[in-house]
Amino acid sequence: MPKWPPNEPPDVQVYDGPLLRAVLEVIDRLGRGGLTPDQYQEEIADIFDRIPPVEALADQVRQCRAEEGDLVLYRLQTDDLRIWFQLLHMHPYEVHPPHGHRDLISNQMVLDGRCWLREYDRVARVDEDAVLLRLRSDRELKVGDRIRTTEVDRNVHWFGAEAEGAVQLNFFVTGFQEWHFDSHLKRRYGRTYFDPTGPLTRDGLILGKEIPVEEAEARFQNRSLLQFPVDPACRVAAAA
Repeated sequence: MPKWPPNEPPDVQVYDGPLLRAVLEVIDRLGRGGLTPDQYQEEIADIFDRIPPVEALADQVRQCRAEEGDLVLYRLQTDDLRIWFQLLHMHPYEVHPPHGHRDLISNQMVLDGRCWLREYDRVARVDEDAVLLRLRSDRELKVGDRIRTTEVDRNVHWFGAEAEGAVQLNFFVTGFQEWHFDSHLKRRYGRTYFDPTGPLTRDGLILGKEIPVEEAEARFQNRSLLQFPVDPACRVAAAA
């Protein structure tokens, strides 16, 4: 586990509202070993119910829209961990191509506009270039809808803004999980990009090939997710 609490003050803090203070208190308990990642996610969901981000961050959303760029509200990074609380600005049809994360616990919420989302679980590694994926969701996200991620739950996702663009809260921490899917990797952080449109196993799992970021951007950027139909067998596997 990382050293906690961190000695360094945040390197960015332009927001200090009740929503941020509440989530930092929960992070403190996570870092001290008082919560599992799943319990942490439940507590964050409760905070979002008590202090709705759509209302709490309305001024920041307007700024994000006006400036047409991401807005970092709080950021703390040490050698062992990262805590980011930011807004993602997404232009119409801008896409975050299919990707998984290393050692991430995240919460995202649409604060303005609409997005389309697909989420997957990593089931098993096939070889050094491919992972079996199970579809978990394929849905439209409206204002107030949430995306969640841990090392073991919905770790791979793929989302894109619809015609009006979108602003999302992107709030994540790294360095708080002891088990990692790819324990052999030396790197602690970062994205791994996938092509989840490949062949299926007979039980509806997807052979997700790992691809370079340049290939992922070329294949998936500025294209609606609905241009890539989901095989019905994937939906059967997701419901099983």
